[in-house]
Amino acid sequence: MSAAQTKKTGVWQRLGGEEVSIGSEIMKAATLYLVPQDMTQRQAMATYMPELYVLRNKGCSFAQLASLLVECGVNLQPSTVRIYYGEMLADRLDECQQRMNEQILLMAEVRKATVAVDPSIVSEKLAEINDRQRAFAAGKIERLFGVQEHQITGLPQAAVHEPTKPERATPNPKPLSHLFIEDEPVVPNLTAGGQSTIETNHPLPVEPAPQKPPVASPSPQTPDQTRNLRCMALQPGVKPLPQKPHVPAEVYSPGDLEHPAIPGLILNLQQRLSRLSLHYLETDTGETHVESLHELRFRIFWKKPIPMTPSSSSDSFVKMDMSLFA
Repeated sequence: MSAAQTKKTGVWQRLGGEEVSIGSEIMKAATLYLVPQDMTQRQAMATYMPELYVLRNKGCSFAQLASLLVECGVNLQPSTVRIYYGEMLADRLDECQQRMNEQILLMAEVRKATVAVDPSIVSEKLAEINDRQRAFAAGKIERLFGVQEHQITGLPQAAVHEPTKPERATPNPKPLSHLFIEDEPVVPNLTAGGQSTIETNHPLPVEPAPQKPPVASPSPQTPDQTRNLRCMALQPGVKPLPQKPHVPAEVYSPGDLEHPAIPGLILNLQQRLSRLSLHYLETDTGETHVESLHELRFRIFWKKPIPMTPSSSSDSFVKMDMSLFA
């Protein structure tokens, strides 16, 4: 005989029908009351999802939900709560929506219960709150405007619960009679041309119209085109600029063209395609100048700079002396 055939088996334990029925009830109760041991924080948050869904719909932030979860033993960052919430919502949406419906029905029942409250109790409570707010605002009104509350609302002074404060000496207001003119009845007199003139015993002073300062005519200035400029020799061995798609084709053709940002400076083909800043001479004064990076950029893209329009407040700014940073 084989080993499988010679293996002895124990006595089978059999259950009666009553024990099976009791065990079934225990299992049903376990599904309601038994809490798993050693749950992860993600699993614990998943059990709280219906309540978190209701709180989120009320407007609670994820930081508030994270603080609430800490009190429940789940220590997660608000960013982690946001990620877990988005991942779990799709799986437990039906359960979350059911809990939301239960919350709505509960609030409806609360409203029905509050409708039966005696209106006199509500009115007395509102009157009490109104009196506290009025007493709190009375001190501020007195401090800001020097007017007591009963002078505005018409309530008796005894009804205003305002703490006594030392009176402050207020300066005597200046008479304002000089600002008003006692007008007598005005009778319009019609002239022959049909126009009406108004005569009064107290003619109003007429203020002279403000005169605008004379605008000085711009003095004629010598345009930059009259400057005699000449480009100096280029540094040898410099690789020329490559052709750009938005630059006019004439820039890459032989011939002389005027610098787009330096009027009066005529450039040949090699000078236009130089990668380095150009050195040019002003023949009238003998001064040498160097092409700035701003001017070099306009030469590379061969675009004329847009002149800046002076604003009404441009004269209010102080020009900075850039030589201080040299």
